[in-house]
Amino acid sequence: MKTFCPLALASMISVVVFCQKPKSEIIERKGEVIEIAPGFTFALSNLIFKVGDDTLYLRFPPQNGELITNYARKGEWLEIRAKVIPLRKAMKRPMKFYYFLDELLAIHVEGNWIDMDAVDTEWPKPIYKVFLEKKVKDDFFVNGARSALLYDDGLASYNVYNSKNYYPMKDIRAGHTVSFIGYLSERKKGYVYPVWDLKEVYTYLPLYKKQGEVKAYLYKQNYVCIGLVLNTKDDDIRMSFPSDLGKEIMDFVSRHSVFTAYYHDYKIDDQLNPPELHALISERDSLFINQFGFYGGADVKHEHTPAEIEGKITSINRSAKGKIMSVIVGNDCYIEVDNNMEKQLTNYLKHGRMIKVSGQERIKKEGEIYAKEYRIITPSQVTADGKVFFINMIPY
Repeated sequence: MKTFCPLALASMISVVVFCQKPKSEIIERKGEVIEIAPGFTFALSNLIFKVGDDTLYLRFPPQNGELITNYARKGEWLEIRAKVIPLRKAMKRPMKFYYFLDELLAIHVEGNWIDMDAVDTEWPKPIYKVFLEKKVKDDFFVNGARSALLYDDGLASYNVYNSKNYYPMKDIRAGHTVSFIGYLSERKKGYVYPVWDLKEVYTYLPLYKKQGEVKAYLYKQNYVCIGLVLNTKDDDIRMSFPSDLGKEIMDFVSRHSVFTAYYHDYKIDDQLNPPELHALISERDSLFINQFGFYGGADVKHEHTPAEIEGKITSINRSAKGKIMSVIVGNDCYIEVDNNMEKQLTNYLKHGRMIKVSGQERIKKEGEIYAKEYRIITPSQVTADGKVFFINMIPY
């Protein structure tokens, strides 16, 4: 089954950002407030505004929510100043995703224009949290689509990805039980939520669960452990985890036999990077991975130290298509090889060939497990047969 990767949304947005911007114009209009709706953070940040036969979908920074709700009421008239892109009207359909909306600049109140605050660009590092088996108390719709789920204790989760291809809340109803991971939407001054008694708001990325035994562990080509294989009654499922959690996860698995694993289900067939593991439960014991987005990067970033080694190539590791992926020099040095390096040194990377390598040696992180205790070196310079080759690789 084809699935949509929510992480791909960032690259979709970047394409839009780097395309030539369509022409915009500043307008001032009087019209009727149709709705003040939540946006990207589930705080109120969208103004739906009727001017004659036209409907404007205007975004404003969520820290202006209190200001807007003080002076704008559904069904009442308001004068606004906005930056709009006429092309959208020609498209004959509203752009409802927050960053594609026209922009509310100011509202006219008691003879004065009140400007919107600038967009807040200071966002803290996301705080992710895993929630398991939460019972849905109620839901919330925006533009006819279920955009948030409400739970006891003032908790809400919202669908940050407004996409026809990715709508994980579509079939969820009050009374259903869900598991998910999300990052905390920090409540800032001026924020107003459409549900008055909210205490915490998280994004919603569904987690799926399977029960089984851990059959094996997964190792990258550089021999670093980045995942496991869960043997279930239906099939084997591969799941990834950050490399510096390898020891903690192996210790947890060693204490139990049967597990319930919770994971995000996005994957690409025939690639080593499997779906992200976010929780393991066995009887009353549990292990949580309150991180997200390590898909494809489960081998976490490392510190490095300069290194220089010299010796014979004792092993060559190739891809299924025959491309050189890495070489082993001597008994303990793993040398990364990318496409450019392979092209440069294709006639020199031979078994038994003497080479000299300068580069950055990775410092093993606490908690990592290596299948083989190799020194992992990202080359910056390789000398072979008296010729010096400069390599442009970024160490990881």
